[in-house]
Amino acid sequence: MNIIPKQDKKEKLIIKGIRQGRKAYTGPRILQIDLTDACANRCVACWTHSPYLNESGKTRPIHNLDVNLLNQWIESFKALDVREIHLAGAGEPLLYPSILNVLKNLKKKEFFVNLNTSLYPIPENTAETLVSSQVDLLTVSLWAGSEKVWHRMHPEMPSSAFSRISSFLMEIQKIKKASNTSLPRIKIYHVITSLNDDSIEEMIDFGITHFADETEFQIADIIPGVTEFLSLKEINVQRILEQFRLLRNRTDFTSEFIGVGNRLDLDSTDASQEQKEYGRFFKPLKKGFRIKKETNQMICPQGTVNTKKAWKEGHPYPVLSYEFSPNICRTCPLSSFCYETPSSLPLYTNFMNVKGVGSFIRRMASSGQNIEPDSSIVNKIPCTVGWYYGRILSDSSFIPCCKASLFPMGSLKEKDFKSIWFSESMNTFREKAKTLSKNDPYFHPINCLKGCDNLGMNLEMIRK
Repeated sequence: MNIIPKQDKKEKLIIKGIRQGRKAYTGPRILQIDLTDACANRCVACWTHSPYLNESGKTRPIHNLDVNLLNQWIESFKALDVREIHLAGAGEPLLYPSILNVLKNLKKKEFFVNLNTSLYPIPENTAETLVSSQVDLLTVSLWAGSEKVWHRMHPEMPSSAFSRISSFLMEIQKIKKASNTSLPRIKIYHVITSLNDDSIEEMIDFGITHFADETEFQIADIIPGVTEFLSLKEINVQRILEQFRLLRNRTDFTSEFIGVGNRLDLDSTDASQEQKEYGRFFKPLKKGFRIKKETNQMICPQGTVNTKKAWKEGHPYPVLSYEFSPNICRTCPLSSFCYETPSSLPLYTNFMNVKGVGSFIRRMASSGQNIEPDSSIVNKIPCTVGWYYGRILSDSSFIPCCKASLFPMGSLKEKDFKSIWFSESMNTFREKAKTLSKNDPYFHPINCLKGCDNLGMNLEMIRK
């Protein structure tokens, strides 16, 4: 159920800039910060740390942001009304020496914070800090739903690391429950290759049993001459699609509250499918409760069916409330088991969303046909990324979109953030990105046709 929120002043200024076509009237809404290039995880498809890069000799230097400079920059981000900080990049943020203090500082400044991590290694007190600081989103790049597949995707890592990740996520849930908070929200992120294409259901199950709020899938970005063996062929594509079809038959799957016109067609790769919804899965119910697949009714351990059901308005993630007859519940011997307190009616049931399947299917089909994943769509829509997003690399350079590492607009060691954001070079980028074909030589350093990591954001901005 997509509801376009009322535009605040920030959104109006971003849209004003897009309409003007060149200038920005406010800072970006989202700022990605690469704290470090260091990583211990060695994912097979990683462009920076894949073990296969060592064999080819294609390695990159390791940089770390100066924490003192970062703390100074945070004030300028706030002054430009940056709303969201995404800690991600080529390295593992949890390896950054001051990571827990950075998280606390960002939350004190009231930024929305998304920590994108492989959860390996995990510093002491990380779970407590994430919950107590109210970090908004923990995005876990996992690529597997079992220890066996995890080791397949990380062949140089100890298999026991997967068990540690699993335990950590359960620890987060335990602390959240004790603290009566829903933060951080949990997203499990899976990169799909020819090595894990048979594990979609395992990945869904992992997300459900570990109380994830979202699971998202993406195809691997293949390194030419290095990881072509990971690319998806037609047989892989069909295997994946069949798994997504079968998952819709599960009793814990629901497409309720998704309008008919917004439901994803698994057999279509049309651009109109990009933001349609695949469906949701019920998170674990209390023992004895079950959902009747045909009617999406909840049945309690005593066999009673709910009398009312409603969407919980204003909640950022899918939550349904189920009401049972108060007269029956008050006299039931299991009442104390079902409800936390006598006044805690109705029962609330949470779901795990499966995100980005439309984009995943389109890119997957392109991979099977050996064409650039985003070539079919990036020239059909205007690119507005230069008004709402920016990225600071670990060497302090600022780039205007996620894939523009070879196209820096300046260095924050030499210029302040405001000067770079409102510079003529950024104005030129905004104008060209919005109006020119991505085949234009101006965009060759970015290679937009190969893959646009800001595509979903662009589509959302166009919708707004």
